[in-house]
Amino acid sequence: MTELVEGEVELTDAAEDIYRQVHPNFLDPESGITSQVFELNSQDEGKFSVSRSTLVTGAEATADYLEAGNASCGAVILTVADANDEGGPVIDDSNARQVPKGHAYIDFRESGLSKGKSRRLKKAATARGWAFRV
Repeated sequence: MTELVEGEVELTDAAEDIYRQVHPNFLDPESGITSQVFELNSQDEGKFSVSRSTLVTGAEATADYLEAGNASCGAVILTVADANDEGGPVIDDSNARQVPKGHAYIDFRESGLSKGKSRRLKKAATARGWAFRV
């Protein structure tokens, strides 16, 4: 795992739910969401943003995301175990930098995030459903 900075903590409760925001362009009328919800962009630098269910609700996480000027139609649910299964430890960075309450990230800096991993994360989130929908 990539070295953590001061204030970052790896989450160890595999059963903890984490939320991923869904951009409106990534909705699919048949399956609900596309695997694009689980793809990194160039700004992510291998850090895939999520929110911790133990610190915020899906509605709070979505409200924070929208208030920051981002587009979202809600948040879907994964678990720490889902992320770990794809080689991504989940890191709480809410005490390391200015981020919304409950912010964390799945660390794909070392393992990368392939199309296959994105599809499996989509499948897990589709099975778990929405934490909140706008």
